[in-house]
Amino acid sequence: MRNVLNDGAVRDRIIGIAVATLAAVMVTGSALVWLDAGPLRTLALLALVATVAGGGGALGMVVQQHQLGCDVSLRPLAVARWSGALTAAVLGPLATGAVGIGVVVGLGSLLVPAESGGSLAGVGGVSLVLPMALLVTGTASLRTVAVALARDLEIREVIAVAEGHEWSLVPVGLALAFAVLACTAGIVGLALGVVPASLAIVIGLAALLPASAALAGHWERLGAS
Repeated sequence: MRNVLNDGAVRDRIIGIAVATLAAVMVTGSALVWLDAGPLRTLALLALVATVAGGGGALGMVVQQHQLGCDVSLRPLAVARWSGALTAAVLGPLATGAVGIGVVVGLGSLLVPAESGGSLAGVGGVSLVLPMALLVTGTASLRTVAVALARDLEIREVIAVAEGHEWSLVPVGLALAFAVLACTAGIVGLALGVVPASLAIVIGLAALLPASAALAGHWERLGAS
């Protein structure tokens, strides 16, 4: 698998998108921090979310399209679909897993009255649920590659593509989860007025690049192209 991040032309395009995204994050994030509660602050928050999602989507699509030897096409609707597919692939399984762990902890506390009963049940729940959540994340994230290639695949078709190779996608799922959660933490931090939280957005967007390239590499190895 070739590393497109070592290609000068690709790197220049990525840097251009990243600089524009981070400049927009600075503007919208500053407005969010300094504005008082009200309609303008709500608009600033929505603008920040759209900026991070759009910038991350554009970066991921550029990497994947170059990785698979396609012409770069960053239509706004496609970028929005790419970001939506990744967000759903990461937050959906993790939210479901969190609910499952909460149920396990609650049942553990009821069934084992000892003080540590719920905690032990929670640890066991995490050890079971987290790998499965990352497996689902890695598999579902393949849909972003389909979006980057302008292929309209339903999630069941994506699952069929990954059939038999789901566990190999767990590391990619972990990397993508880290990237999305870092960006989310940065947005939440700025919403709470914590300016240094913007660094989490930078880290998240940077982590998205190799993770997107690795995902495209899996897509290629699975023969989905």
